[in-house]
Amino acid sequence: MTVRAYLDKSPSLGEGVYVDPTALVIGDVTHGAQASVWPMTVIRGDVNWIQVGAGLGLAGAAAAGAPTCARAVRGTLYAG
Repeated sequence: MTVRAYLDKSPSLGEGVYVDPTALVIGDVTHGAQASVWPMTVIRGDVNWIQVGAGLGLAGAAAAGAPTCARAVRGTLYAG
């Protein structure tokens, strides 16, 4: 699993979060409990924050980056 800081922000993983070894989670990203990040998925909290809701699974080869802040809730990614 690749979870790493970017500048002064580090990902925060809730209890029971699964991150596949081929996935990348970087920067200001927060995962709720029991969330999952599947193969080849990239979640970049480099420009702004991303919040992944509890129990949400991000499918293989997905990419999430937000020019503004984003929040994933109940299977939908909201940006604002």
